[in-house]
Amino acid sequence: MARRRIRTRSAVLLILILFGGGRILLVLAQDNALRPISGVVLAEDTGKTIANVLVRVSSPAIDMRSARGRRQGLFDALTDANGRFIIQVPQNPKISLNAFARGYEEAAGMWMSGNWTFHGVPFPSGRTQEFTMKLRPALYAAGVVVDESGHPFVGAAVEATLRGENFTGYVAFDTTDANGRFEVFDFPLKPEAYRNTKLLGQLTFQNPTKLTSVIKNVYTMSETERTNLYVILGSGHEIKGVITSTAGHPSAKTVVEAVPADKAAAQRTSWTDDEGRFVIRGLPDGEMSVRTHSSAFDQQARKTVRLAGADAEVNLRMDLVVLKNQPKSVSLFGMKLADMTPELQTVYDLDSPTGALILDPGVDHLRLGIGDLSQGERFWIVGGREIKNLQEMVAELLRVDAIAPPGDPNEGCHGSIRVVYAYRRGGTNTQRLKLTDEDIAELKSIRLTVTL
Repeated sequence: MARRRIRTRSAVLLILILFGGGRILLVLAQDNALRPISGVVLAEDTGKTIANVLVRVSSPAIDMRSARGRRQGLFDALTDANGRFIIQVPQNPKISLNAFARGYEEAAGMWMSGNWTFHGVPFPSGRTQEFTMKLRPALYAAGVVVDESGHPFVGAAVEATLRGENFTGYVAFDTTDANGRFEVFDFPLKPEAYRNTKLLGQLTFQNPTKLTSVIKNVYTMSETERTNLYVILGSGHEIKGVITSTAGHPSAKTVVEAVPADKAAAQRTSWTDDEGRFVIRGLPDGEMSVRTHSSAFDQQARKTVRLAGADAEVNLRMDLVVLKNQPKSVSLFGMKLADMTPELQTVYDLDSPTGALILDPGVDHLRLGIGDLSQGERFWIVGGREIKNLQEMVAELLRVDAIAPPGDPNEGCHGSIRVVYAYRRGGTNTQRLKLTDEDIAELKSIRLTVTL
């Protein structure tokens, strides 16, 4: 029988192999051929091309803000003398792009706002389609982190923020490399004041076993100082002990927190082992609150200790949590939420008695696309307004969703509502919430049932 050559352009080949007894083995073979992504990088203020820019493509698409380290699905190239790049990547329905250049904000934008122009874009359908990436001028900071012996410290978390009175805006994140080096591209040249408060450009360097180091304001530094930072992470002290339940049994896999009275010092967290033992390192001298709670927040304990040039041992036995006023739970987007109260603030060790408390994030909350939510966190801003309770949260979600795109970036619009939630251990997360038609219908249905 004559053979025919079959030519296919499909990315997936289906191969059928017949066996005796009528059995069929289906083999899927993925066509992993690489395809070009090309374009040019320009300075937004001058329109001139920028050479030697690191351009990164993710295929499939991911959120590329502060996507620094090497990982699967990321493909890199440097722009040439004419600012041009070409990167070979496997084809996927959607890709994302980012670019890093000294003196310019990364193409994906600051963490707290983001530039979504190059996020989740369709894979180019033809060879002539190119990307033009315009980078906004920004303040660049870089340096090296070492330990007390002067050796490069690998894996230190670097956090860049804008800070003001009652305001924290996340700018970018990085992790020190094998040489202890880090880079931050995204500090704005002149940060806008927040509620008439001057904002500071802060860098925070952290590791679970070391003292936290903070540079309070990069805007007061010269360019030479800001781009040649030398940061030392000291060891500090440790607290160890045993946690037991209300019944007196070792409490395994239980979170333990050490919270310094000094607000500038970082909190530290550890988990107990199967025998209820824990160790928390990297703690400064001074007064310290050691606290623990069960996973359901129905048991808790705390003790205040003072560290003075030495380590300490703290053993805690938890007590039952008895609420005088049980929170009224409201189901929304698969979560269980409640109005914040001073009593709930104490139980969950939060920094404010207002907002909407997450009692249960639900099993499908990741579909909201705003991060991994946890019990005890609270929503406190929707759009551009602080919310006091669930009623205000629902009202603001409906109001902002009714705004036609593009809207105010500090508020959002239909398909991209700005929401901010606060972590239990400090810090906030600003995200963009996209609601489905079912979500909107749910909001409208409960709008009249939630009350102050």
